[in-house]
Amino acid sequence: MIYQSVNQAVLRRIPFGTRSLLDIGCGGGVFGAAVKALMPCSVVGVTYSDAEAVLARQHLDRVEVA
Repeated sequence: MIYQSVNQAVLRRIPFGTRSLLDIGCGGGVFGAAVKALMPCSVVGVTYSDAEAVLARQHLDRVEVA
């Protein structure tokens, strides 16, 4: 199962003007994509899954599998 959800409560807490964001447990990258849609921000994602990383790389600036 690949996590593909945007936690709206967390998204609302990111200050406008944030320039970089580390998304631990980024899943398929949809949360980071939502952040990037709201503001010019660099997003690095970390996931445990190679399958999630493939999807997340389509949306995020960098993705690491750890």
